[in-house]
Amino acid sequence: MRILSAWELKDSIIHTALDDLESFLYIILYICTFTNGPNLILSKEVPALTPMRSWFNNTTNPSSIGFLKAGHMLRPDLSIFPYFTGYWEDLKPFALRLIETCFPDNPGQPNHLTHDEMVSILQEAMEAVEEPQKTGSKRSHPPGDDRQSKKGKQ
Repeated sequence: MRILSAWELKDSIIHTALDDLESFLYIILYICTFTNGPNLILSKEVPALTPMRSWFNNTTNPSSIGFLKAGHMLRPDLSIFPYFTGYWEDLKPFALRLIETCFPDNPGQPNHLTHDEMVSILQEAMEAVEEPQKTGSKRSHPPGDDRQSKKGKQ
């Protein structure tokens, strides 16, 4: 968000790995909101008034998008998680941990997420989220994906 906030002020800013980790967090939130699962097209179920849609409004200046994101990060329980598609529902606690780790004090403050923390949280999510056993269930993977067989061997 610091890059978006600096945009309007025309401040020079050095892009860091923290900015990349923050961007990756936004990509995770986007996928969970706008897709129905891996290798699937964008969801047609997403309501038009989904708050995250404002992040992609080309008519809004970048610093305003930064302020919108900061507000959404303050209350993801109201502005982000209600819009996760069904497939991604069980990832909400891990997405919350990523948000809280990235912005421990306030979304307007600098990002504190480290690579190791992100990997750790995502690894926990992979280990904790159970894959459904029946076809047509909420969570399924494309042919050739062997996650279910790995789960059964553990």
